[in-house]
Amino acid sequence: MHGWAFYNDQNGTLCADSAVCRLVEGPGGPPSGVGSAELATTVASDGLALIRKDYAGTRFDAITTLEYSTYRQSVDSGNNLAIAFQVNADYDLNDAVTGWQGRLVFEPYQGNGGNAVQGIWQRWDAKAGKWWGTKASVPKAGIIAANPCVQATPCTWTQLLAAYPNVGVHGTYGAVILKAGSGWPSFRGNVDLLTIGTAIGSTSFDFELTSMVAVPSVPPDSLPSDYSDTTKAVSGGRFVAGMILPDILVLGFKRNTPQADRQSAIALVKGVVVGGRKRPDGDGLYLVRVPVNGTLDSLFQAIQRLRQLPQVSTVTPEVIFTDLPTYLRPNDGVFRQR
Repeated sequence: MHGWAFYNDQNGTLCADSAVCRLVEGPGGPPSGVGSAELATTVASDGLALIRKDYAGTRFDAITTLEYSTYRQSVDSGNNLAIAFQVNADYDLNDAVTGWQGRLVFEPYQGNGGNAVQGIWQRWDAKAGKWWGTKASVPKAGIIAANPCVQATPCTWTQLLAAYPNVGVHGTYGAVILKAGSGWPSFRGNVDLLTIGTAIGSTSFDFELTSMVAVPSVPPDSLPSDYSDTTKAVSGGRFVAGMILPDILVLGFKRNTPQADRQSAIALVKGVVVGGRKRPDGDGLYLVRVPVNGTLDSLFQAIQRLRQLPQVSTVTPEVIFTDLPTYLRPNDGVFRQR
């Protein structure tokens, strides 16, 4: 979980109910890797969250990137419900008021009503959306006053910073939260690839059910140990003329593709790098083993998914030669060099 924990946000206890808070594979093709975090509610009073106690004292004006992706499985006729991003807030990190000041909340529907579509992954730029506070009165320069940025009148990022120039993540109760519920009956949705960036760097959180095998930043110059076992080779049939290895594909990336993008592509097809062919420039082609289901369909489905990715330059099955004489010319005389 790398510091993240599922919580029942209504009573502040850990959520151990895997029916409503869990890591899963999918749904669909998540924006990073093969999995995501899933939150669900059954009645309006439910509130489930994925919380990380981190970023304490981070000023909002220091945040350069704040994005995440959501997927809603359940029906919402208004197309408004999607997992929200929240922080435990301090409206003035420079004053002496350090008590609980509630949360600041970004919900995708604020300013984008009807755009949270069911059954697809969508990416949200929280800095481009609207924010509201859970407290009607909050401190600024040590003085408690009415909060203009509440749910009925949410503020843009610019308006929030204009009203509270020193706003940020609470120094004592600091946490970032991904939440579903507190007024959402019969909701089920997913979240993935939360990216938080500041001037000192950017971090992306990829929620996965199982740990992924690390993909090297450049292809290894080797072959898998069972590569020469030609008894595994099968006819490419309607797909490819020749014999192929049914569980290995050849994958090349565009030049200067970051390691993280290579990792996410190979994770998308649940692949494992088992070898490669290195070019003189240090890059090259990866040999990737993918799960098979007894037919070539799964191999070519993986190839098709990879072909749709912008970082991929080439992806093919691995064609091998199991009967070299088949490819030689007939013996029609003595060869003479001229």
